[in-house]
Parts: sequence; structure tokens; C-alpha cells
Amino acid sequence: MATKDQSWDPKNGRHRVSIKIICIHNKKILLWHEKVRTKRNLIWWWVDKWESIQTTIEREFEEEVWYKLANIQHKKPLLREVTIEQFEKTKKFDAVCNIFYTINFSEAFIIKNNDLYHDIWRYNKKEIEKMDISIHSNKNLLIDILTNN
Repeated sequence: MATKDQSWDPKNGRHRVSIKIICIHNKKILLWHEKVRTKRNLIWWWVDKWESIQTTIEREFEEEVWYKLANIQHKKPLLREVTIEQFEKTKKFDAVCNIFYTINFSEAFIIKNNDLYHDIWRYNKKEIEKMDISIHSNKNLLIDILTNN
């Protein structure tokens, strides 16, 4: 039986479930960027064995944005899309199930950047169209959301 600290270990499963959080306010989407990489990403992480999807959303939001989701006015997270990526058998795992949720915020919150590690900001459709965004964050989906939101 795996402990909480071992749950990420590929020996404990051949697939992973990741939650992608699409935070929307005023027709802009929140993306973060590690200083050591060029591509931008949505807030995301794996669903740990002991967590519900809601708990994963709340934990990751707080870790990346430094606010408790419950303390900011927002609409309930809505399931937007599910994608499955399958890998060669030589990879650590066979597949990843990406679950995209949108959260619409009725008020802006101050973004607290960790300048040493990453920056995080809100971007509009035109900015996102020009950006280098991780394939796992599904740039086409983000553009579609901003076009139709």
C-alpha cells in the first residue's frame, strides 16, 4: 500500500489524472510561467489518491495563487473538457486523463507572484494567440473559451 508521499510514483499505477484550472476574469485567463521554461501553463496538478477533484482544485489554486478559493467570489467550477493522452510503453505511465475545469471570477484578486520561481498573470485572447503555451494546457481550448465566453 502506497503512502501519501509515494502516490505520485509510477509503480503505483500506469495512468494519471490531472486537473487543469481555467481561471477566467474579465475575458482573461490566468496562466503561470516557470522562470526556467519558456511555455506558459494553466494551474494544474495530479489528483492524489486521497483527494477528491474539488480538493485538488482548491489545493492547487491556493498553492499557485496564494489565496483560498473559498475567500474569493467565484462561480462553481464547471467541467469543460476531458482529454486522454496515451504514451509509448517506455514512458513512466501509459496515459494521462486531463480534466479541464473553468472557474469564472466575479471580482479580480491581486496576484501574488513568487518572483524566484514563477510568474503568474491574466492574459486576453490576442495575447494567448501569440504565446508559447504548453500542449497540456490546450491553447485551442483557451482561445475557444475566450471567443465564446
